[in-house]
Amino acid sequence: MLNANDYLIGAWADNYQTIKQANAVIELYGGGETNINPELADRLTGEALFLRANSYFNLATYFGDVPLILNRISTLESAENAKSPLVDIYQAIIEDLIRAEPLLPHFYERQRDLGRATKGAARALLGKVYLQWAADPRKDVANPAYYTEALNWLRKVRDQADGGHAYTLEPKYNNLFGLENVESAKFSNENVFQFWRDLACCANGNHAHLNALNSDFGSAGWGNLAAEIPFYMSFENNDDRFAVTFLDTIVRNDGRVHIYDVTNPMGDGFEHTGAPFQKWVDPNAPGTLGGNNIFVIRYADVLLMIAEAANEVSAGPTPEAYEAINMVRARARSTPEALPDYSNLDYNAFRESVFNERRWELAFECHGLRDGHRFLDIFKERVEANSRFEIPPVPEGKQRNSPIAHDGVPSRPITITDDKLRMPVP
Repeated sequence: MLNANDYLIGAWADNYQTIKQANAVIELYGGGETNINPELADRLTGEALFLRANSYFNLATYFGDVPLILNRISTLESAENAKSPLVDIYQAIIEDLIRAEPLLPHFYERQRDLGRATKGAARALLGKVYLQWAADPRKDVANPAYYTEALNWLRKVRDQADGGHAYTLEPKYNNLFGLENVESAKFSNENVFQFWRDLACCANGNHAHLNALNSDFGSAGWGNLAAEIPFYMSFENNDDRFAVTFLDTIVRNDGRVHIYDVTNPMGDGFEHTGAPFQKWVDPNAPGTLGGNNIFVIRYADVLLMIAEAANEVSAGPTPEAYEAINMVRARARSTPEALPDYSNLDYNAFRESVFNERRWELAFECHGLRDGHRFLDIFKERVEANSRFEIPPVPEGKQRNSPIAHDGVPSRPITITDDKLRMPVP
């Protein structure tokens, strides 16, 4: 049963656990009467409002109509709540973020505070939520008027409104994910909001799912996540993001080399037909846990949302939209002079370009379902086409791997329907 899936239940429980704790903090410090420094009380209230909003945004994305609990639960009876309409969930998220934004600082000086919410994070999340609401796949919910609100809040992040933090793109894409030095990636000026993780106290579990066959780091096992072949093949030849996104070449300490062969995915020595990902691999981590931070919003995401919102507001790409998308595209290439021309596109062509750039730039950073909802026509076409993709046969003279996981292409044809765009409530 899908609604009894452990990961689905975990996502539901984790988000409501965060909401429960945020409600307690908001009640304790948000009423104006507290026994701690008022400025600290305001900041803690702002952080709790931000985290509650982020959790409800996750629930809205995955499940749609969900119980809206905005008060501290103190009795068993108050724990029983009916589902609220999705429009009410969106409105509550917006109200939390608008209330949180003035309470949060632009930046934290202490290293241990760099995983906390800031004004820039609240503004970026406001832009993201308005963008999502504007194009929600449910016609009774979507409100295109909110593209303008999204653009206004995202501009505040870009333009450093009222002394805001100056976010910038990391000069080289491969520095973002710390494949050589995990700790250095945590301090990138591209991070707008991230969940701080480290091996000493609170490692992340992504590493466990990404450890690749015969690698010399992590567990001896094989991860259970791999790319679909059409997505692997979609990257442009000079795109530096390709080598960061996939771990398709493994050089072992003993000199042996394993190379993923997209033309022979059933006989190249890998145990999956799709290429493994490596964005969240921590090569220096013991066992199955990693010390990477989890990025929630990067500045590249902000720029691509600006490009998307500007195209929607003006019914076609503007100079602002071109500038935003081209900043991201140029950073992704070590030879910018080879950058393909993105000028003179109409509304639909530019929209598809934004979708493509988001897939290449933000792969495996938990934006895919939301992007799919906003770009539903493109998403539907790609997913359904991928499920019909035929895996190349084993070349003559070579043997098929056995056993092998057939995950480079869905095992059966997929048809996307409106009733399957969100998960069932656990």
